[in-house]
Amino acid sequence: MLNRFRIGARLGGAFALVLLLLAAVAATGLFGVFTVADTTHEALETDGALAVNAGQVRRLALEGRRYEKDVLINIDTPDRSRGYFEKWSGAMDRLEITLRDGLSLARAPAMKSLYQDALTGLAAYRQDFTGIEERLMAGEFATTGAANRAFSESKAGIYQLEEAAEAIATRAQAELDKLGGTLTSVVESTVTRVVLFAAVALIVAVALAVVITRGITLPLGRALTVARRVAEGDLRQAIVAEGRDEPAQLLQAMADQFGI
Repeated sequence: MLNRFRIGARLGGAFALVLLLLAAVAATGLFGVFTVADTTHEALETDGALAVNAGQVRRLALEGRRYEKDVLINIDTPDRSRGYFEKWSGAMDRLEITLRDGLSLARAPAMKSLYQDALTGLAAYRQDFTGIEERLMAGEFATTGAANRAFSESKAGIYQLEEAAEAIATRAQAELDKLGGTLTSVVESTVTRVVLFAAVALIVAVALAVVITRGITLPLGRALTVARRVAEGDLRQAIVAEGRDEPAQLLQAMADQFGI
């Protein structure tokens, strides 16, 4: 079958097929690299950004609680207490902005619900503690303990905020932790495909090498045998040229030359 094609055409076709398989191997590897890059980029823009946001939510919530305690502790020095309340208000403003940013980043309904819960808790907390601070400035509380007891009666908002903030941080970290498994899966899949294509390319290359080598050496061997018989003066056997390749053309030329 191969003797219908010239040797150059056979070699060119074999090289083209091997190059095609090597290109498939390279394309598979590049596809895997781009997939890892895209997955990482997407994770950093979503899960990573959400994890950072969750950390800020937790930090600002704790910062607000610290300023809350400073407001109550400094009940005997109204100016200092008021200063801490302003810091508390600033922290709460930043916390609200951060929560709304996180809400826009969240994709999962469960995470969006947590951010909504946190915003609801923050609104209640701000209203409750602002009322306590106003009563404190009016001189209604004689001691820190009295103010704290009054505030303890309406802490549902801060509890809701703290629970939601903790849940946001935990869930965001869990989603970020999944990135490692996702990237490992993509890398393993890419390596498997590359190894598979490389193995196929190697098998095909070896098979082509064997077939093409035999397709060249065997006809040349027959032509050499015929040439030796002719050189020895043996013109009894007819020269049979099969195919269109160079060995067949050589045999046909010898048959035409000697008329056998």
